[in-house]
Amino acid sequence: QPLARQSSCTRCPPGSGTEGGEGADEIDDCKCPGGAQKAIDDACFSGYWASGVVENVPESSLTGWTKCYDEPYSSATTVNDLLCAEGSSCSSSQICGFGSKILFAFKADGSSTLSALAMGTQRSTTVTGAQVENPLFTESETPLLHNGAYWYRTARAFGFTAVPDVNLAEQDLSNTNCSSRLGWNIGGVDGGFRAGCTCYTCDNAVDLARSTAYRKIVYWAN
Repeated sequence: QPLARQSSCTRCPPGSGTEGGEGADEIDDCKCPGGAQKAIDDACFSGYWASGVVENVPESSLTGWTKCYDEPYSSATTVNDLLCAEGSSCSSSQICGFGSKILFAFKADGSSTLSALAMGTQRSTTVTGAQVENPLFTESETPLLHNGAYWYRTARAFGFTAVPDVNLAEQDLSNTNCSSRLGWNIGGVDGGFRAGCTCYTCDNAVDLARSTAYRKIVYWAN
C-alpha cells in the first residue's frame, strides 16, 4: 500500500505566518512572504516547485535548481549513485548529494524540455513531526507516495509514476498513464529502461538499455 499523505513542513519557517492557525504544522498551512514562495523542509523556497509528475517542462523554468546529473540512458546507474543523493559524500560520477530538495527527470537527447519530472525532499516528516525514511531512497517492491508521485527502488529498478499502478516483475511494466513513467535499471550494466511510453515492453518495443536517444536528468536545490 502507498504511504499515507506526508508533509515536509514540520513547523512554519521563521518569518512566515500560518493559514491554519497558530502552530499549524502541515505544509499546506504554512504561509511564506511573497506569493511565489512555498514552505518546504522548514524553509521558504522561492524556486520552481510542483507536486506529482509534471510533463513537458522547459529546463529554463527550473528557477532555484542546479543540474547535477545528465547522462544518456545507455549509462548505468547504481544503487550507490542513488544513495549518494541522500546526502553522503559523492564522487563526480555519482548523483549529487548537495541540497535538501531533489528532482528526477528524463528528456529526449538534444531537447531543452523535460518530458516528465518529479521532485521531493531529501527527508520527509509525518504531520506529527516524526522523522520517516524518505520514499525516494527506500528499497520497496511497492510504490511509495512522496510529494504527489509514486516512487520505487528495488535491487534492479528505480523510477516514479503518477499513479500507484506499478508492475515490478523486473522493471515497471505497467502502461497506465505511460507518459508519466520514468524507469531506470540500477545495479547492473544496463542503463535506462523506460522514458514515458517508450520501453522494451511498451507498444513501440524500444530497448533503451543502450540507447542515447534519451537522457537521465537530476537537479538539486537548497
